[in-house]
Amino acid sequence: MSIEKNFVIMFFIIWCILVFEPIIRQVQETFTFLLPVYSLSLEEKHNLIDGKFYNFVKLCVASIQENESIIFKVIPQEPDFRTPDWLLKEYLIGRLSYFLYPRKILREQDLSGKAQYIMLFDTNAKTLKLSNR
Repeated sequence: MSIEKNFVIMFFIIWCILVFEPIIRQVQETFTFLLPVYSLSLEEKHNLIDGKFYNFVKLCVASIQENESIIFKVIPQEPDFRTPDWLLKEYLIGRLSYFLYPRKILREQDLSGKAQYIMLFDTNAKTLKLSNR
């Protein structure tokens, strides 16, 4: 009876190790990735995620007053919603709205005489450019 009980306990321990090993490995990989990032400042984290885009936004924040409106225009043409360019454009509009708040980002369709700046997104080069109207 004792041998059967030991066998069942050993089987259960081996089963637990095999089942939880991928979970433990995933937790280790997550902590290995997150620990160096955790100690970074917020600006360093933004640079890590957005890179040159964040530097461009910092330049825009420095040069545009808080009560201004900015028109977001896509050149040479508006991308179709099924393309990666459309996803990138929507991502950029969302991030710009977040970083440039309280400045207002207007879409190309909302062209009004009030906006002093135009932000151009070139779909061919996948770059942003800020210009005065």
